[in-house]
Amino acid sequence: MTVEKFIPSFIEFITNNFCLDGHKFAFITSEKYLYGLEKKHNPEFLHTDEDFSLLNEYMDKSKKIVLHGLWRDKVDTLLVSRPALMDKCYWILWGADFYFPEKQTRNRHFVIQHIKHLVTANKRDVEYVRKEYAARGLHVNSICYLSNVFYDYPVEEHKSENINILVGNSAGETNGHSAIFNKLKLMDLMNVRIFSPLSYGNKEYASKIKKLGKEIFAGKFSALETYMPFEKYVTFLSTIDIAIFNAPRQQSFGNILYLLGLGKKVFINNKSNLIQYFSDFDIGVFDIEELNTRPLCESEKRRNMKNIRQHFTEVSLKRSLSRWIL
Repeated sequence: MTVEKFIPSFIEFITNNFCLDGHKFAFITSEKYLYGLEKKHNPEFLHTDEDFSLLNEYMDKSKKIVLHGLWRDKVDTLLVSRPALMDKCYWILWGADFYFPEKQTRNRHFVIQHIKHLVTANKRDVEYVRKEYAARGLHVNSICYLSNVFYDYPVEEHKSENINILVGNSAGETNGHSAIFNKLKLMDLMNVRIFSPLSYGNKEYASKIKKLGKEIFAGKFSALETYMPFEKYVTFLSTIDIAIFNAPRQQSFGNILYLLGLGKKVFINNKSNLIQYFSDFDIGVFDIEELNTRPLCESEKRRNMKNIRQHFTEVSLKRSLSRWIL
């Protein structure tokens, strides 16, 4: 695994709910403690050639190998050189590790095709890797992370004459900020404020989007450049009225989940399979091509809030993990 914002809470959840005997949390990177990762989590950092010999040994001895995304070419190379290891691999699909197959290496294609278990709650991502990579693995249905669980944090009801709009979830180019900015600038923005979280991702791209936002919207635009603790970020999301996610693939799931649970209106790129995913739970999101600043009607808001709380719970997370991670 790599050091990402979902991982420390995952380790704590596993620690608190399952027997840790025999579990090892190996990070394929140099030593770094980010996003709440601490020494108490007992991480092991592997990145040198010698370390990869040790990783090979760990994999050989393991009953199961859980891959939190496919991010490192060296891991792909190891699996290709020892294909039998893939029979005990459980790959948690993230998105950027398999979308845009034309940009992926030959080894990545081989690994995705032959890996034994495909772990995701989104069946359409499984359909995608079967179509694009001829993936043969078994689908393991699991929401995997606490970021995919909705918690009712105490937040005050947002009351303001302004309409607060969130654009994107990170400083990643797949957010397509500029296309959304160009749509918004054609609308009536009398009482509108626009926010873009840019603390996570490509710093050069973040600077570009901050500059563009200021040029187009002046004082109506705010770039969020500091990483917020999760509860503080949820409080911020509670002040948003409309959220726009222009990624042409599955992205921003945790953000979208909380916004819907908080009764917010969410627009998604129609190339993303999340529109269909949420529809399966009778949760309504909107196509970016129909972008507007009209508020969400009360009946839709109540239905979304109810269904998010029913389907995305800590109980369902524990149940889904217990089916495969032990």
